[in-house]
Parts: sequence; structure tokens; C-alpha cells
Amino acid sequence: AMSRKYSLSDEFEIIDPPVPKVHREEWALLQRPGQSRVSPPGLRHSLVRGIPEHMRPGLWQMFGANVSERQYLQLSNFTGADREINKDLSRTFPFHSLFTQKGGIGQTALQNLLRAYAKADPKVGYCQGMAFIAGLLLMHLSELAAFRVFWYVMNDLQWRELFLAGTPKLVRILDSLARQVESHHLDLYMHFQSQELDFTCFSAYFLTLCVYIAPLEVSVKIMDLFLMEGEEVLLNLILKMLVLKKTKILRLKSGELHNFLSKRLVVECFEQYKAESLLEFGSDFCQIEEEYEMI
Repeated sequence: AMSRKYSLSDEFEIIDPPVPKVHREEWALLQRPGQSRVSPPGLRHSLVRGIPEHMRPGLWQMFGANVSERQYLQLSNFTGADREINKDLSRTFPFHSLFTQKGGIGQTALQNLLRAYAKADPKVGYCQGMAFIAGLLLMHLSELAAFRVFWYVMNDLQWRELFLAGTPKLVRILDSLARQVESHHLDLYMHFQSQELDFTCFSAYFLTLCVYIAPLEVSVKIMDLFLMEGEEVLLNLILKMLVLKKTKILRLKSGELHNFLSKRLVVECFEQYKAESLLEFGSDFCQIEEEYEMI
């Protein structure tokens, strides 16, 4: 089977809080299954604070599906989705050195990975948005390792359901976001209604895991947490950013409002606030608006 279920309890022994911050030596231990005494809350806190860059590949690979090199090579020979895939190769991270050269190592690896997934999951095939997720993985992992983690994202985290006909998972997520905004921030919700704003303006946050709209240094931090927690990371981040920029949002009208929420919200928040403040989610953060540490 190409997919396996992953549970933090398989790798980490849960200990009682409070949990100290994970230090550099302890990051190394996390890559040795069964040898760490880091709890999930402690691990999350340390992920927010930042993974040492040279350790990120090893930690991401812990979430990879069990795909052999032989399987991958067979899948990546598929050319049935090339017309759609090739359109997006030059549009994906066009200014990143790994992907700038047509037919270069980065674009070739991206093409192979997307071909392999399209072959392995014909019901989904290739859809726009996937290339940004795959591209981010390829910046930190080998081609095979990136495919394994991509498979985990698409199947174990059920992200493939965003790309099925009718986008069923995206519809459910956006509906959940709308209900949470209505419950916790009625003034924002009513403003969105008065401006006829559709919550589909947040689609790219989910379809590309924020990679398309967020700076790369932010995208990797989001990916760190997404691999462990899934969609809740994105939902909570959007809610927190809406809280922080509420005053500005309530002044914006129609097209300006749509453009700000779909393109500028995440950029402005990560320019103004520390990443660890934005990505730490307390149980009551929806009710608190002025507690975040600014840069």
C-alpha cells in the first residue's frame, strides 16, 4: 500500500506538561523513533519557534508515505497529464533559482513528481495548486522524499478531496471558516455580507497551503505545523489574522476588500507580527485581539 496512517503517539512518548522548549540536541532525537520524550504540545511549541534548517528534511520525511523508488520511477513515466502539468512548471516559483531554468533540475523534478501523482491517483489527476505544494517540498527534500510527503498530504491528510470534482473538502472548510467568523466575530461577518464577499476569496490559502500568497520563510513554518495538525492550522491562522487586521478590514469595500483578504492579509500580518505569535493558537484566541507581539 502506498499510504499509511501516521500518529504522533507512534513516535513520541507523551509526558505531563509543562514542557520545556526543545533544544537543538532534542531536535536530533526526534528523528529517532521511540527514543524521544518530547510530547506533542512540546513539539508544537518548538515547531512554532522554528526547526533548525538542516534538520527540516529529516523531520518532514517522518511523515512520508511508504513508496519505493521502483514504484516512483514507474509512476513518473506517465505522460497523460503533461499538457496541464507543463503549463504550470514555469509559473511555479518563477523567481526561485531551483525552478527558473526551463527543463532544469527543479522543473524536471517537479514534472516527475506531479506526473507520478497523476498516475497514482487518476480520479484526481493533476490540478492547479498542487505544483506549489510539491515545489515547496522539493526545495527541502529529494524528489522521492518529496513525493512521499506529498502523498501523505494528499491522502493521509485527505487534501486530495480539495481537488475532486466539486471540491467537496474545500466547500466544507470554507463553510467552517464562515461559521467560525459568524460565531466569534459577527461584526466582520456582517461586513462581509454587506460587501457581498464570498469566502471563496480564501481558497488559495487551502489549495496551495498558503505557499502561493505567503513569503517562503512563512510557508515553511506553516508546512511544519500542517504536516502535524492538518487543516486546523490554516483555519486558526486565518481567524487570527482577521482579528489582528479587523480595524482595517472593516474600512475596506468590495473589490479592495476581496484583494486584501486574498492577497495582502497574510503578507501584512507576517511583516507586522512575529511568526511564533501568529502560529501559537490558544483555546481562547478568538476573543483576544491585542495580545500579539509585534516585530
